[in-house]
Amino acid sequence: YTLKGKNICGLKQDTVIAVDCDTRCVHFPTAFTPNGDGLNDFFRATAFCPVDKFRLVIANRFGEILFETRNPKDQWDGRWMGKAQAAGTYVFYSQYYDFVLKKELFLKGSFQLIK
Repeated sequence: YTLKGKNICGLKQDTVIAVDCDTRCVHFPTAFTPNGDGLNDFFRATAFCPVDKFRLVIANRFGEILFETRNPKDQWDGRWMGKAQAAGTYVFYSQYYDFVLKKELFLKGSFQLIK
């Protein structure tokens, strides 16, 4: 896009290139370390814009649901029924309305619980 402005002081012109935005509002980490050191102790969504409708489900390799929330600010501490879970790969499923893309997204992925 090119914008031109003209007044008694003269003419000014500027050009802006617009690109198709494919960036999601919500991102998930690929690993976390629930060891109590204050760094990466929780698995949680990071939202970069308003998120009205949200669901996150975390499961182990046997398909047992370990954590579920509808609040994008909630976080999983690596425990299930009060017991710390083993190091390894876990899976997540998330569904939310993306404010930027103006559509509902269904995401699934895996992450590492590192001890």
